[in-house]
Amino acid sequence: MERPLRGPAHRDRRRCRPLAGGPFRVPRPQGTRREGGGGRAGHADAARRRASRRERGGLAGGGDGGRRRRDGAPAATRAHGARPARLPRRVCPCLWRERAARAADEAGRGGDAPRADEPWHRDLPRGGGRRALGDPRPGDQRRGGALRGAPALRGRAGGEGAVSERTEIRGARHWRTGEPVDVTIEGGVIANVRPAGAKATTSGAIVEAAEAILAPGLVDIHVHLREPGQSSSETVESGAAAAAAGGFTAVACMPNTSPVVDNPGWIAWLLARARGVRCRVHPIAAVTVGQAGEQLTEFVSLEAAGAVALSDDGRPIQSAETMRRALEYARHTRLPILCHEEDLTLRGQGQMNEGATATRLGLRGIPNAAETVMVRRDLDLVELTGGRVHFCHLSCEGSFGAVRDAKRRGLEVTAETCPHYWTLTDEALIDFDTHAKMNPPLRSERDRDATIEAIGDGTIDCFATDHAPHTLEDKRQPFDQAPFGIVGLETALGLTITQLVKPGCLTLERALELWTEAPRRVLGLPEVRLEPSFPADLVLLDPHASWTVDPERFRSLGRNTPFGGWTLTGRALATWCGGVLTHMVPGLGAEGRHARPAGAGAR
Repeated sequence: MERPLRGPAHRDRRRCRPLAGGPFRVPRPQGTRREGGGGRAGHADAARRRASRRERGGLAGGGDGGRRRRDGAPAATRAHGARPARLPRRVCPCLWRERAARAADEAGRGGDAPRADEPWHRDLPRGGGRRALGDPRPGDQRRGGALRGAPALRGRAGGEGAVSERTEIRGARHWRTGEPVDVTIEGGVIANVRPAGAKATTSGAIVEAAEAILAPGLVDIHVHLREPGQSSSETVESGAAAAAAGGFTAVACMPNTSPVVDNPGWIAWLLARARGVRCRVHPIAAVTVGQAGEQLTEFVSLEAAGAVALSDDGRPIQSAETMRRALEYARHTRLPILCHEEDLTLRGQGQMNEGATATRLGLRGIPNAAETVMVRRDLDLVELTGGRVHFCHLSCEGSFGAVRDAKRRGLEVTAETCPHYWTLTDEALIDFDTHAKMNPPLRSERDRDATIEAIGDGTIDCFATDHAPHTLEDKRQPFDQAPFGIVGLETALGLTITQLVKPGCLTLERALELWTEAPRRVLGLPEVRLEPSFPADLVLLDPHASWTVDPERFRSLGRNTPFGGWTLTGRALATWCGGVLTHMVPGLGAEGRHARPAGAGAR
């Protein structure tokens, strides 16, 4: 049954009830309303003027010209004297009583609550706030331009991050010739290279090298800076600080982060994140979307955004068809594909190198074939497609032999290895030390010897650290649950000189070339030479300085190194990136002069 739209009194049910007190009226000024008037204020002068006009016939019919009201408004000059009508007391008295009670309650308190520009934990006197800055320049300029948080240059010497219009490095030995030279840095580039002792201006910062070696800054094309998504292990800023302490002026960071760096947006984010840190950061983009090994990323767009290479490092591409298409697509760019060579079906649940040590420890092993099978597969694909690959962190004899043979056949391939593979063997894991757990794993003594041989005969094109920081909590897990990887930026130079240069496996010049010019050639980075007009990306190093590795003093957030407590020879004394001093050991002194260590000199 339908409900009626009107009630018993035949009124519309949907109409609102009329207000109980009648229509709402705006209060009028007191003393200005005419009795019985329609609501407008009356005035005697106005009434007399209307009467006079009616007598003269100015108002037809004795009316007011069609106006609804017959009373006039007061003159504007007198309206200000009227007071508004009083409202009956309703809410205000309650508020007044509450305000009085609150004032009495606050009488015994310490003071007002802090304002927006005051700390939250205490009351401050009125008129507080931050003091005006003494230096009106933008923050990045006050802090040293390209380096955040850097101390200002004091006197004629520069601390880390100091920016000087002119810097002179006196008495250094040229890394190629061994001749003593004086180098002037001005405007971020090398302004002058001259024989030591030649007359020069004395303005700006001065560093007395005392025959330490001056070379182009080291370059690491394989690091994990863990951002975005894993900043508890490392950040772009902390990784760059570790690089500067190790003598590096440029690093290339891998894309296996969370999320994966697989689109131009994340490349732009990384470049913005790296603005102002202590070294140049070059992003590497993923080969496949999400590093899932299926759909290829947009190589051309990634190159345009600033990527310097492509890699699915950490999650190797298992599909030969996908790898073939990637090599064909990459030919339309200048980007090399950096390959992490590992057959995941052969690796299985392996935790270390397959061999006698793994058997004694009762751990599952990873055979050499897990690496060599993939190296040979990708070499065949390079021959098929005419593409270009770079093999990351090679570790075993079979891989070196395959690359050596491919170079003889003229294939466009390059390869790298890392300091831990020419320094350690799987015996380093005998105490279940997770700091020596890495992937590829430490191999046998025979593989270590093969690594050094491949370095000596040119099979290895450059060095890299595979810097992979982890938190101590992650590394303290049971061995089979602890992650793979070690840090390496701050020990790389010392391990190179201690394990390769001192025993005579390499000359210092060749070792530095594998850390400086060779990585730039692999990625196509701009060339840096110790000559005028080239960028002032330099490292001053002492190949005879002896020092002890103390992980607690690392600039990196990661402390996971198997070399803690080792005594190494050779270290970076000072590093400049774009003319900015990004690292200096305390021994250089307050005046920027380095007291020559015993036996320092070129070798």
